[in-house]
Amino acid sequence: MKIHLFTLFIGFIALSCQKEPTACILIEPGTTVTVFDNVTLTSCSEDAHYLNWEIEEFQNGNQVFQVDIAASVNFIWDDAGTFDIYLTASSENLKKEDFASAQVTVEDVCYKCTNGANDSDICYSDYEGKSVFEAALANFESAGFTCTLK
Repeated sequence: MKIHLFTLFIGFIALSCQKEPTACILIEPGTTVTVFDNVTLTSCSEDAHYLNWEIEEFQNGNQVFQVDIAASVNFIWDDAGTFDIYLTASSENLKKEDFASAQVTVEDVCYKCTNGANDSDICYSDYEGKSVFEAALANFESAGFTCTLK
């Protein structure tokens, strides 16, 4: 009986001695980016065995959160705005956790295109990707419009 109590006591001590995780978020290239920039979110958390990311974005005009469990996440926003990022860092036994949050401001890139009689504003966020935007911009320019960055 003494051996079982001792084993139980040691097991309890081992579980209760798990370190408290500290959540931390690193954002590259920074907290202000443009639409379609690749952003890398990296956990700089300490003593975390499990990570849970929640990344805000808009889909079809609705606010949604993408969820990921990797240590590093690459993300691209296709809408302008300020978006929240949440990270939960958990201990190995999932009994201890810490939270971190950050915001990323995503700025649109817009051009004013004019041909003297007509003008139009075109922005990255109006298109499905940067290459689609660049093709549209080239179409404006080949149709005689002069496009300048706003």
